[in-house]
Amino acid sequence: MDWNRQLTALNYFLANMYDEKEETKRLSEEGGLNKIQIRFSEQAITNWYNILRHAAFEEDKIIRFLTFITDTPQEKGYKNEFLKGIIENIRQHTISKSGPDTTMDWKSDTITKADKEKLMGNRSNILPISFLEIGMDCSKAVARIRVGNELGTGFLIANNWLITNNHVLDSLSAAESASIQFNYQLSKKGNHIEHEDCELDPGNGRFFTDEKDDWTIVKVKGDLNEKYGALRLAEKGISKTEFVNIIQHPEGGPKQIALYNNMVTYSDENIVQYLTDTLPGSSGSPVFNTNWEVVALHFSGGWTSEPGNANPVYRNMGLNIRKLVKVLQDNNL
Repeated sequence: MDWNRQLTALNYFLANMYDEKEETKRLSEEGGLNKIQIRFSEQAITNWYNILRHAAFEEDKIIRFLTFITDTPQEKGYKNEFLKGIIENIRQHTISKSGPDTTMDWKSDTITKADKEKLMGNRSNILPISFLEIGMDCSKAVARIRVGNELGTGFLIANNWLITNNHVLDSLSAAESASIQFNYQLSKKGNHIEHEDCELDPGNGRFFTDEKDDWTIVKVKGDLNEKYGALRLAEKGISKTEFVNIIQHPEGGPKQIALYNNMVTYSDENIVQYLTDTLPGSSGSPVFNTNWEVVALHFSGGWTSEPGNANPVYRNMGLNIRKLVKVLQDNNL
């Protein structure tokens, strides 16, 4: 199995979860790997790179190893949805679509203690219970996109248009072959529920895309708004230190939500940057404000470090939704 972005994400994820060398030796042995053939390191990132390079040499081997972590109650990764999504992707030979690494384009400073204290002083984190109900309604409009063996996320807006990234649907032919999967998620009992595969209708001027700003707007077949609703696009932008939430299909797996500890760190007329957790496969996800209005189209993330934190931090970026509102208005969509 060749090294890919999915294994890179897994590398960082496991390095944060299991950062002690001796612990990874124990885990490797119990997970069925030959630890004599692994060069263990004191640095967690390097250590896990060496472990995964060994495990990924055979597809069955890495699946057994990761399954041991997710199926063993004593392990930190027990029942972890991200790890289970990776396993499923390896089995199905699918790869989650991912935007460019934006580490070098990170525009904001670390959120300071003063910023956080200001937040706590000015804003209550107590919300009406209807916040969750509205969020569940909004989640219906978020879908997994599958093009061949590649996976991403998209969402419905009014008049049966679907928004995603250009790097998820980059051409008319990709849109014509894509499967748009609604309700690809788990039930409250943890079981897969029945999902619906839908098609797009991109012909006759119903497909718009922009590689530079990384967006695609395309018509869906039928009246899916009637069944799954439509997300509202925010009429104004969002500011630094405001909170955001993302409904997504991380690693192309079941639908999930990043709901807390999510803070905007930079915003201008083009982009919004935030600390919300996402992973490859989340490309094309809606970034919501606390009123469940879409404020950005998520398109990329990157690993970086911040002062006082030895562990890498995955920071994210999306296109300011106001740019897409203008596109919709200019084209009378």
